[in-house]
Amino acid sequence: MKFDKNKAFPYPVLRPYSDDYVDVDFQTTVEFILDKDYLSVDITYTVSSEDILKEIYSGNAEYVSIVSCRETYYRKVLNSNERMIHAEFPSGSFRGEVRVDPYIVVKHPISEFASADINEEFGGATFAFSPGEVLAQDETQIFY
Repeated sequence: MKFDKNKAFPYPVLRPYSDDYVDVDFQTTVEFILDKDYLSVDITYTVSSEDILKEIYSGNAEYVSIVSCRETYYRKVLNSNERMIHAEFPSGSFRGEVRVDPYIVVKHPISEFASADINEEFGGATFAFSPGEVLAQDETQIFY
């Protein structure tokens, strides 16, 4: 799923340009390192919502990044419970534009998620999440 600031979810998602959450952020830093035999990437995640962090620490959610290159048809999903992911790719995996799409994704069912950071427009409700649903999304980062 590509980042679309106009997309509406049926539940609150922590992401840029959205007011689903108030005064908290999800940000990702991506650093590529080029060697003659491989290309490595370090992805660091920062989330300031304690309630989302609690779901990650309990194993109900995880950090996920999709690294893809349209020109070479290469696509790799990286996931971790840690704030940083390191991965290496064979030389030649990428050419031209490389996209990194970062998320926090539900891993195990969450039956009653609540957070004081969720916008009041949601009426103080609790939310149920199924595996694969998105709790947070950052903007796509593009590298050449």
